Amino acid sequence: MKWLLCMMLLLLFYKLGLAQKTDSLSTLPDSVETLRRQTLDRLLDLSDEQSGNSEILEQFNLLRLQKININTSGFAKLLSIPFLTAPDVERILKYRKEKNGFKSVAELRALIDEDTYDLIEDFLTVGRIKTQDLAKPSFLDDLERGVLWQRASLEYIGRTLVETPLRAGFQNGAYQGSAPRVYNRVQGFLSDNFLISALAEKDVGEVSLFDFTSATLYARDLYNLKSLVIGDFNLAFGQGLAMQTGRAFFKSPEAVATVKRSLRQVRPYTSTAEQNFFRGLAAEVEFGALTFIGFYSRNLISGTINDTAFSSLNFDGLFRTASEIARQRNIDELAFGARTQLNTELFDNLFSLGGTFYQTRYDRPFIPRDDLFNRNRFRGDVANIAALDFDYLFYQFNFFGEAAYSVEQHALSWLFGVQTEFARGIRGVIHVRNYSPSYFSPRANAFSETSGGAQGRNERGVYLGADIRLSPTLKVRAYYDYYEFPFIASNTVLPSSGNDMLLQISYKPRRDLLIETLLQLKTREEALTQLDVLGREYRIATPQRTERIRTDFIYQLSARLRLRTRVEARHFTRELVNETQRNLGWLIAQDVNLDLFEARLSLDARLAFFQTDSFDAAVYAFENDLPLTFTIYAHNGKGQRVFINLRYQIFPQVELAARYANVFRADVATIGSGNEQFPSNSPSTLSLGLRARF
Repeated sequence: MKWLLCMMLLLLFYKLGLAQKTDSLSTLPDSVETLRRQTLDRLLDLSDEQSGNSEILEQFNLLRLQKININTSGFAKLLSIPFLTAPDVERILKYRKEKNGFKSVAELRALIDEDTYDLIEDFLTVGRIKTQDLAKPSFLDDLERGVLWQRASLEYIGRTLVETPLRAGFQNGAYQGSAPRVYNRVQGFLSDNFLISALAEKDVGEVSLFDFTSATLYARDLYNLKSLVIGDFNLAFGQGLAMQTGRAFFKSPEAVATVKRSLRQVRPYTSTAEQNFFRGLAAEVEFGALTFIGFYSRNLISGTINDTAFSSLNFDGLFRTASEIARQRNIDELAFGARTQLNTELFDNLFSLGGTFYQTRYDRPFIPRDDLFNRNRFRGDVANIAALDFDYLFYQFNFFGEAAYSVEQHALSWLFGVQTEFARGIRGVIHVRNYSPSYFSPRANAFSETSGGAQGRNERGVYLGADIRLSPTLKVRAYYDYYEFPFIASNTVLPSSGNDMLLQISYKPRRDLLIETLLQLKTREEALTQLDVLGREYRIATPQRTERIRTDFIYQLSARLRLRTRVEARHFTRELVNETQRNLGWLIAQDVNLDLFEARLSLDARLAFFQTDSFDAAVYAFENDLPLTFTIYAHNGKGQRVFINLRYQIFPQVELAARYANVFRADVATIGSGNEQFPSNSPSTLSLGLRARF
């Protein structure tokens, strides 16, 4: 019955959308919202992260609220804008010099790809008029003009989520807290220069509404002081081989844009991931071509303690049971370091050279389990990391790279890449990496195939990516990645290798129709326990192969109504000694996005049918959630999934949001295991949100 009610509700909204339709398809504008949704879907396509970590959405939101001035920003700052490449930035700087500045952001349309412009337009500003002192901080100029308090704003976001029925952890008493997930955040902005943010969050089953708290004060562009953060912050230096905290993209159908790292070097932390951020002070100052960054952090992190040492860290941020609570914030971490960067020209081309050194200290040594897999891993309570990185634009070729050295491990890891734009609409990238099995940096987050590679260790590889617009209606994205693991990893018994190939074709035959097809083939080896002919167990490297095909049909029926139909299939093969395991998974999903009453009410809904032979063939899909959140859902087994998101703008400054999500599994009686188990094959979640800005 519930499925019938959901379908009737979708049909009702569909008819309302048609009834309010006043624009014709012949005058329908291209949908920037469709572009942004599909781009975010592509960026997160290969992610199996189901937590809904919202940090990437937080970064985009902060850019919208504190825009980057394209008339005053230098090469490094412009390059930190998502989706911009070094050739794009060079054209912007050259145009700015020739025209004595931009009069409007729209002038960028003639300089960069149309899709790129639509993606970044909201992040940019041309700043104040030319008669004003561009070097003067915005808040001083606003103060002199008597408009400072008009440039001040306050934003509150509140969210709560409840699940039905309750998980087994509540019924058996293992979870010591309450059932709802609760989130509250307040942010204040003053002019373009200041941000203050404070949040409190608890997960399902946790005790306190303040289980995780975070606060930060952020100032920027105060003469030579480019960034100052007091409280919680993220850092991103070079290509992330020595230092990058926070969310980073890896491989995705955005085959070129996600390879090179160009994040802002000092950023306020405003997300809810409870590990991998700094707490203390960071400052970035600029004197001409030189930039200096220093930071100090002391933070309590969570891990498993054995006697006087710790053997692992906890990254999920869940503290619900007695054993989980015992691991909560039980390790004292001290980190401090500095960076110097030179931004200049080399042979009349833009050139950047940076050097980083930092130290991390723990109040007890890290001693991993004593086995072969951990033979090369770091042991101790002090880690020193040094790194050099460069970024050089030579005509249309952007060369970049980084080498990082782990002092205690006597290990060097490095990467090198070239990103180029052969012509407008034709981009490519080559990325080579060689990460030592012994390398250790507690804050590494480099481009890689595996999580170990992201830490800059035990991986070698060559990546080739291309992004080609063949015509105004046809675009092709593709990559090929070959990787090796020179030492055994957590899931292999011998050095192993694999490759990953992906092709995506985007075809837009009409302004109201977009068709995207994705093909992927990936091979890897995994260690599995098997039986020989005598029935004896042994471990062996087992080849695995994943084949995947997906097609999206996106219909922009009107400016208010958008439909997307998705069909996806995944075939997983495992070559055992005595047999070949084959698992198939498929998904069919229908999305509806509808705006009503002059966009004050919006609906975002999906109905999906799926079937998989095993979790190896699970089909992952991005789902919109409450504002500034998302979910990556793993469709496994046989069943249906539905979600409905509603947003209503009560006043221009106040928005209410609600989300209902349900999955029905016909093949099982319960879903999950252990304390996470739902005693039902059809659990639901209900979320409510409030966003107010004044």
